[in-house]
Amino acid sequence: MSSGKLVELKENREHSFSIFHNGGRVGELSLSISSNKAELSVFIEEKERNKGYAASAVYDFLKDAHEKYDLNTIYAEYDGTYENWKHVLEHNGFEIVSRENGNVYYAHRRVTTAKDDDLKLDGREILYFAGGCFWGMEKVFKILDGVIETKTGYANGHTKNPTYADVCRNDTGYKETVRVIFDPACLSVEKLLKAYFLCIDPRQKNGQGGDIGTQYMTGVYYRNPALKEKLESVFAKEKAKYEEFYTELKPLEVFYEAEEYHQDYLTRNKNGYCHITAVDLEKVRALNAEEK
Repeated sequence: MSSGKLVELKENREHSFSIFHNGGRVGELSLSISSNKAELSVFIEEKERNKGYAASAVYDFLKDAHEKYDLNTIYAEYDGTYENWKHVLEHNGFEIVSRENGNVYYAHRRVTTAKDDDLKLDGREILYFAGGCFWGMEKVFKILDGVIETKTGYANGHTKNPTYADVCRNDTGYKETVRVIFDPACLSVEKLLKAYFLCIDPRQKNGQGGDIGTQYMTGVYYRNPALKEKLESVFAKEKAKYEEFYTELKPLEVFYEAEEYHQDYLTRNKNGYCHITAVDLEKVRALNAEEK
């Protein structure tokens, strides 16, 4: 297994690794594989907890675990005894699959990411919006009449096949982004951007609200050069409102669709986190009554 910046994994027996930090052993990671299930567990020495060692070890392990062991899904369990374990799992892309008797069961699925270079538009148009956590931004655009499809993903980074865990480490260059396919006969670029700027704060650098990091920076990315003039016109008007303005406008370089559990997240999780207020969402909804 590859070693990370914070810890090093050393295999001491089949499917079991000692976790080292600066040459000292701080814990152990193991994978229990039965005929129909693989379950991950991590133990960190009590005096070494809450230092990021578990998160780093799980991240490094997952980089090639699915391929190494030919596993589509790796499971884990949280029973409440080690509070940080819940955050480790969720930060590294595990999703909750069930709850039972106070325990929470998680699954990490083999990532299949897809670039949209060959996406067929057939008279439709497409723009990409980075505006903080992509769960909330996707909800914004689903409100607008004329939006045909939304997809959460990662835009304009420099690594191949990024995962959510990769992007969370803030060293890939990717931004949490929503791809919006829309009908230009029903919805204008100007109205799309109006909705976008209603829901972001362009004065905040590398973050939105309480979400801090380069993955949360704001930006609008386009594939069609014919849209550039309209986009620049709106951006010029928005920039004039502020002394500081950090929202970028660039051509799209690359976009990977996010993992399936990030798609339509707030539709499927009614009480899920959203950094965009209900007031903002109502303002966006009101745009449907305006002319294109």
